[in-house]
Amino acid sequence: MTEDAEEIVPTDSFLDLNDHLELFTLVSNDARFRILHRLVIDEERSVSDLAADLDRDKSTISHHLNLLVEAGIVRNRREKRTGSAESYSYYTATPLGNRLYETFERFIKKSR
Repeated sequence: MTEDAEEIVPTDSFLDLNDHLELFTLVSNDARFRILHRLVIDEERSVSDLAADLDRDKSTISHHLNLLVEAGIVRNRREKRTGSAESYSYYTATPLGNRLYETFERFIKKSR
């Protein structure tokens, strides 16, 4: 076992221990974990889809999605609407988001 918690972070990692802990803290929120779950399972969803799936209002979902996008856990893809200047956003989990979800899933399943 290592003497210092910092030593568990690989030397070639672009994240330090605090970065890792912040990612886990971010995903530990109930709403954000449920959003990530839907994106891992369904691959791509809109804010409206997620709001309906999770029975939450769109503004709450948008807030949590913005935090996940900012952290690099979720990606936002914008698609122009035909015949309109507006675009529609679709969200997917990034490879980092998928790995974080898998880590949580393994932990939860082993905690039974």
